[in-house]
Amino acid sequence: MKKSPSILILCRYLSLGIVLCFFLAGCNKKTELYGPDKEIIQDKTKTQIILIGPPGVGKGTLGAALADYYELPYISSGQIIRDIKNDPTDRNYHVIVPYLKSSLLVPDSVVNDLVIDRIKDEDCEDGFILEGYPRTLTQAVVLDKELKALNANQSNIGGAPTVNSKIVVLQISDEKELINRIKKRAMCAKCNTGVVDVLKNPGLCKGCRGDEVVRDDDTEDIARKRLKIYAEETKPIISYYGPSRVVIINAMQIPSAVFKEVVDKIDAK
Repeated sequence: MKKSPSILILCRYLSLGIVLCFFLAGCNKKTELYGPDKEIIQDKTKTQIILIGPPGVGKGTLGAALADYYELPYISSGQIIRDIKNDPTDRNYHVIVPYLKSSLLVPDSVVNDLVIDRIKDEDCEDGFILEGYPRTLTQAVVLDKELKALNANQSNIGGAPTVNSKIVVLQISDEKELINRIKKRAMCAKCNTGVVDVLKNPGLCKGCRGDEVVRDDDTEDIARKRLKIYAEETKPIISYYGPSRVVIINAMQIPSAVFKEVVDKIDAK
């Protein structure tokens, strides 16, 4: 049976009406989410975690666990420098190596550039876990300035993200415990995860199955020098950041307990 022209016209109008209703509903939702004059406003949180603590306190182990949990890149200033040392083709090789060969600290200005360049990479857009930097008050001031500029720039591009920036301070007051940990630790040559209690018999990393190796500079004498430098140069950073940003953690606990306490305190603020 052939439909009359009037019925066909009515059907078309009904179809158009349904489509229009869905379109208007979508527009209203977009207005609620983005605002009438803005293309995108994201309800997004940037997580920027900086780990501070003396050598041997467990920053590397915690950093790797937090990076996995928050799905953020784990950045170690020490590893950046070691990677450059092992790559003669790197443009910073001839800048870094003379200091390392002389057992001198790499200058703030050089380390600043290396770390700032890294946190500007695309994979750090949602945040990062940073360990081993800043080590001095000068570095802390530079990092703060750069992060404020970086976060402000990203706000202008895609709406203002909520920035959850925390300074996690791992504490162990017993120097003998720290030195003992340093002497017994190893590191995976592949994924850079730190492992404790394997100095005598380094094996395979439980995570990626890479070789566990002992660092050449993990000796008692060098450990004592590092601890002295930490007390003199890095500890004052804690006061600079202030109680509103600092999270103090007792690192004498087992790693899983340290991890849980850190996550609970970060997510609660």
